[in-house]
Amino acid sequence: MVKRPGSRLYSDELCYEQIAAVDPASGEHISRQYRIRCGCCLYFKTEGGSFCDTCVLLEPEDRRARLVTHLMQNGGA
Repeated sequence: MVKRPGSRLYSDELCYEQIAAVDPASGEHISRQYRIRCGCCLYFKTEGGSFCDTCVLLEPEDRRARLVTHLMQNGGA
């Protein structure tokens, strides 16, 4: 639906990124697909706010590092 032209949810900028890591405790390979935002919600400008892990304003390497951390904390869920 989000990749179908004509859909109200369609965006040319929408993309997904597969993040994979190895759990150091178990040695288990875990991965998850994340939807990368196509625009910034500006949450970082609110009091106490910060950048979302999928924010387009982050450098790609920083965003991937944040997503690996998220993946490890949530066990691939």
